[in-house]
Amino acid sequence: MKLTYGRKIQKNSVIKAIYKLFIYDQLHAEHMQKEGEEYFHSKSHGFCCKVTLNQFDSSKSGLLVNDCCVFGADVLEECKLDKEGISESMSLNKDTTPRIYTWVIKDVSKSKNRLFSQVFAVGGYNWSIWIDPNLATNKDFLGVFLSMDNAASLASKTSVYVEYSFCLLDVHNAKHLKITGKRLFSSKSSSWGWREFLSWNDVQDPSRGFLRNDTCIIEASVVVLGVDTIA
Repeated sequence: MKLTYGRKIQKNSVIKAIYKLFIYDQLHAEHMQKEGEEYFHSKSHGFCCKVTLNQFDSSKSGLLVNDCCVFGADVLEECKLDKEGISESMSLNKDTTPRIYTWVIKDVSKSKNRLFSQVFAVGGYNWSIWIDPNLATNKDFLGVFLSMDNAASLASKTSVYVEYSFCLLDVHNAKHLKITGKRLFSSKSSSWGWREFLSWNDVQDPSRGFLRNDTCIIEASVVVLGVDTIA
């Protein structure tokens, strides 16, 4: 197994990662794992965890069953170190179960203003959804956004790393429209989303099933992946 860093690392930067690499023993329901911390830089290509071929092929080890094996990696913390003395660390959450929030929006086409959902909590933070339904500022489109309502309380050099998705339900054909993104939310960037989530013509198209009795349904999936801090 080999752990590599997927993003481009700047020449003067070093990434410190605390990690686990493991192979699953399918016969005994346990993991063979290696824990450690390594430094990644612009010329490094990753670090390996090795298992002897005899052990891997052995029918008693449970690492290879029916020509199938299970590998995994868990990055517990990530820290970026610059030669200028600036460090950036990412503390990752162990619980990455998403919270699903369903918003039923009535009288959508009649609205001339931005619409806001109720506030809901995920990962210790407060969130809401807002939409722009064919407004003058975003003509001919439905815009959908996620907002961190208590972002102003974050420290100036702290950001919250979030994976989120919006799903506009098709109540006729079950051909839902779903878009997913990952962003850092902070006191300076508290809202993210899509200005042109779907054209307004497609929203109103009766064959698509997105708007019924002038009501649409949006499901939001939100999970806080970790917290990024610059020191």
